[in-house]
Amino acid sequence: MKIIGLTGTHRSGKDTVAKYLKEKHGYKTLTFSDFLKKRLRKKDIKITKMNLSKEGDKLREDKGRGALAEEIYKEIKRNNWEKIALSGFMSPEEVKYIEEKAEKFSLINVTAKPSERFKRRSESEPDDLEEFLGRDKRDEKKGVKEVMEEADYEIKNNSTKQKLYEKTNQLINKINND
Repeated sequence: MKIIGLTGTHRSGKDTVAKYLKEKHGYKTLTFSDFLKKRLRKKDIKITKMNLSKEGDKLREDKGRGALAEEIYKEIKRNNWEKIALSGFMSPEEVKYIEEKAEKFSLINVTAKPSERFKRRSESEPDDLEEFLGRDKRDEKKGVKEVMEEADYEIKNNSTKQKLYEKTNQLINKINND
């Protein structure tokens, strides 16, 4: 099984890359937040960025920092998926767990300038740049900074979607030929 892991700060373009890999390269896509959304629905808790974050924090606290990766891997195995783009790695333990299970694993850090990320925010996210970037600090406590630093590759996403797609194609071709 081949897994492309995607990490980066929020609104950097991770899920856009995953969606592109699905549409153009035949990958199955999963995000860590998809799994958390299922948990919140079962508990009848409103799905918000903050509730997703709290649910992930609780799961990591109760079952360890790699617990989300373990649950996601079970779903991958259950469905017999062979090519997966998995978006939203937050802790080194999540990376380690998936890396050990995959036949081939590549981790991509998708980056974007704070000003670009702020332009991409959703209506439910803060209108204040400083408050918007506050989420980065919360995510750093989970270990995302270490994950981004240990990535095998980086895609800088400070331009158009078309440029992001071109960079993604170039990188996937490189990964496939390594």
